[in-house]
Amino acid sequence: MGKLEDTLVYRFRPEGGQPCFLGSAQLAGSDFTTGYELVKEPQIRDPGFRRQTADEYLVFGAETMNARDFDAEILVTLGRGEEAEVYLIDRPATVRIPAGVWRGCVDFRRVGKPVFYQDMRMQDAAVPVEQTEGKPVSGEGNPARKYRNLVYYNVAERAKGYFGQEFHENTETEGVGIRGACQIPGAKAYLGGGFTKQAVRIDPFPHKHDHDEYLAFMGAPGSPFDMDVHIEMTLGLGEEAETFSVDQPTIIHIPAGTWHCPLDFMRVDKPFFFEVVLQQGNFGGIYHMPDGDKPIYYNGMIDCIMEPGKHCNCCQRCLQLEWDTFKK
Repeated sequence: MGKLEDTLVYRFRPEGGQPCFLGSAQLAGSDFTTGYELVKEPQIRDPGFRRQTADEYLVFGAETMNARDFDAEILVTLGRGEEAEVYLIDRPATVRIPAGVWRGCVDFRRVGKPVFYQDMRMQDAAVPVEQTEGKPVSGEGNPARKYRNLVYYNVAERAKGYFGQEFHENTETEGVGIRGACQIPGAKAYLGGGFTKQAVRIDPFPHKHDHDEYLAFMGAPGSPFDMDVHIEMTLGLGEEAETFSVDQPTIIHIPAGTWHCPLDFMRVDKPFFFEVVLQQGNFGGIYHMPDGDKPIYYNGMIDCIMEPGKHCNCCQRCLQLEWDTFKK
């Protein structure tokens, strides 16, 4: 193992049950916490109310990552007291809970098919969460009031290559997440997770970001430790570059300013879950290209949140929005 691999790569252990990443307890310097699980029956999670000093994201999807297979009704409470609002999640969705905003329980009221559920915090697990008791809020549905901009219902997308065919081989993916502030105003994270079903090279050119990034690899949600793949990942650049293999459930921490890639899914004998968590409002950074280093940013084949009907050109104006000032 190399120096970078030793300090930036954590391999999940089967004896821990469902994969869970606790930040600096597993990789020094990490300020990210998440769990990956499959909810198979009705239950209430996190009773009472809670808030924290960093953003939290709740991700809901189908076990297959195919939106058509989602069959559940989940109630998420945002705010508390007179401000509390209950939102119905009945299709794949991502919910952002900004720092300082109270949230109530997550009520898996009906689970027709298992639900992929991820609760991620943009801070280390050692940072305490402020909690208070309280009964679940009555009512249901999406009232479309104060917190409506914090709930994003996923739509199917075709990944056509991040920056064109010369940068990324085309591949069709199914998954969950958000493309940052262009889909949830004020978001300071790009979250992309889903199944990879075929061998493909991701980002053949080394690049770096202004903020930390985390890459996760594991089997299907129902059997996360069942992986049959061979992946090669490069960290560093030039003489300092290290290339290593990923063939078991793994999370990689890429600190801001760290060169990384190519990322090559060389063999995929079983579909596996791959997730990108970049702690900035949209995807992109400085790319080490044959004709020199250049900034490249990408939001996908989506419409502009500022001017509906206009195709996003990554002008980044949406990064200045706040969730409570944006008007749909």
